[in-house]
Formats: sequence, C-alpha cells, structure tokens
Amino acid sequence: MTPCRYKAKCNKFDGGGKCEQWHVFEEMQALKKKYRDALGIRDGAVIDGAQGGKGKQRKGQKKGAAGGCNNCGSMAHWVSDCDVACPKPPDQAAPIAEPKAGPKTKQPNLLPGGKKDSNYGVDEGCCSLQETITYHGSKVRRIPGTVDLNDFLASMSDKLSDDVEPCYRIKNTLDKTDFVRATDDGITGFVDQILAHMDEHEASTPITRLCEMNASNFEKRKHHRPAGYAAQTRVHIGRLTVAALNDSGATCSCITEEQVVLIVNHTMRMLAEKKIKTTDKNYPIRQIYEFEEAAQLKGAEKTGRMQVEYAIELNVEFIADGNTEGVVKPIYFKIFKYGTCGINGLVFGWPTLDQPTHPGDGTRMD
Repeated sequence: MTPCRYKAKCNKFDGGGKCEQWHVFEEMQALKKKYRDALGIRDGAVIDGAQGGKGKQRKGQKKGAAGGCNNCGSMAHWVSDCDVACPKPPDQAAPIAEPKAGPKTKQPNLLPGGKKDSNYGVDEGCCSLQETITYHGSKVRRIPGTVDLNDFLASMSDKLSDDVEPCYRIKNTLDKTDFVRATDDGITGFVDQILAHMDEHEASTPITRLCEMNASNFEKRKHHRPAGYAAQTRVHIGRLTVAALNDSGATCSCITEEQVVLIVNHTMRMLAEKKIKTTDKNYPIRQIYEFEEAAQLKGAEKTGRMQVEYAIELNVEFIADGNTEGVVKPIYFKIFKYGTCGINGLVFGWPTLDQPTHPGDGTRMD
C-alpha cells in the first residue's frame, strides 16, 4: 500500500471512517477515534433537535428542524462548520492545575542567540504491525529451520523458497481480509486471528491464555523476584548535576518538565551571579521549542500516554572521574509534561547512545 502523505492530518476518515492508503497503527487508531467522536457529536445534535430544543434553526431549514452545533450551541451551523475552538478532550487535559503562562518580571531571555537548529528528527511512535512483521524491510536473510510471523500469512507463506524452509508449515494461514481486520488492534488482533485459525494437532490442544495451561507447568511462588538494575549515570548541565538513565530501548531522549524548571532557575541564578556566560561552551540552554500541536509519547503499556508540548536542546557536559571539566555535546530532549512522569532527571534514548550518533558522525557518547 502507498503511505498516505497527509499522515495524522488525513481527512479521508471524515467521509467514511477509512483511508485507502496506508497509515501506521497509532495514526490510524487516532483518526478512527476522531471519526467515531464526530459521529457521536452529530447524532447527539440530531437527537437534541428532535426533542424540541429551542434556538435558531440551521440556515436553509424550516423552523423546528433538527440540527445545530454541539460545540458553541448555535443552531445556524453544524459542529463540522464551527469556527469556535473546541475544548481539549479529557485524555489531553493536564493532570494537575497549571499556572497561567506569560512573561514575568525580572525573567531574562536565556537563549544565547545565533544558534541554528542542529537537531535530527526522531520518530517516537511504536512500530506498526506491518513494520514488525516485515522487520522494517531488513535485508538480512532469514535463518532456515525457523518459524516467522510471516508464515501465518497466506500471501507470504506461499513465497517461501526451499533454502528457508521453516521447521513446520502453517496449514490454516490468514488471507488478506483476516490480516487487515487484525491490524486495527495491533499484535493482539493478529494473535486472536491466529488462534481462531490455529492448526489442530493430536498431541496437544492450543491455548488462548496462560491460565489454561496444566497446573503442573507452574512452580508456585509467594513473591516476585526483586527488580534488577538500570544503566544509570550522572551528567552536568551548566554545572548542575543531573541524574541520567541510558535507555537503549527508547526511540528518543526525554526529560521531565520538573527537571527543566530546575535547570532554568539554576541558569538564571548563575547568570545573575556572573558565574556563567551565554558564550561559554557549557552554557546549558541552546534552544527551547513550543509545539502548536501537542504529541503524546507511548511506552510499553497500550493505554499509557505522556503528553509533550515542549522540547529543549541542552549542552550536556560529560565529566570523567577526577576531572573538573569534560566534553560538551548538544542533545535534543522531548519534555514530559509536569506531573505526568516519575523519572528522576533525564533519559538518553538509543539514537543518542548509538555509535555513530548521527550518520557520518564519528562521535559517540563516551
């Protein structure tokens, strides 16, 4: 399928709840939710009008006709034609009360100026089911004598060559219709379709949940094993020590708004006492970004979301043991909204930790 060039702004869903072109899973789920919400609003407006709601009728309709805007309350237009900004949905509302934004007295401009945007974009979305199955189009040859998710698809299983014969053949493969229906719910829907078409075997009965296994397979324990340890370190940002988590599973580097607030206040104090200048190599703040369209970062859990409205580029200093100064690297961070994340400090994602950091760049974090 051809990727839709409109991505999250695609308006094809408004007409019938689908787009003939390809969208990543998270994108498609958001567009479908938007379509369902719009249908609910329109149905509610029709029901209210049919029950005799008062107000100005829609232009071109007779008096008493059903209709009206469920956003501003006007009967002169529908909600799809409303120019009034809609309120944010509950799942995007801030979890705690926010202070009013605006300039404050005695608050200097902390940006050094003259800095160009030197960042590389990082996709923070999780892989779609199609991308997972195809391994992002990897050219690495498949190992013979293995079973792959591709083997459960009729169109892919038939194309297997003799040199990559799997350890067993899937008889009841999924056709294109089953696969398209499964992709709406990611890996869960795909596994449900696999279980519904599971091959029967005389030696064993397939399970759908772990609780269906024979009790003899489990060893009873009262408590969980204790959690392990993480790859943690500390870095310095404008001579402020900050805890850092090296997360090779993260697709981008992140920092909490709480930590950014500390960095900003620390920077103002250092400037006021003339202990740092904007021209110093370790001056902490290179650029702060505010997004017109807020995004949400997704973790391993399906329902967890953390809202991102700001990003920041910081000069991070890596000071080795026994030294007083170190190498300074500019790193771009997405900022977790105040009160939405329990991380202490910041997180270095895999694109930052990888070697080389950027294509053609011979530098590395250490």
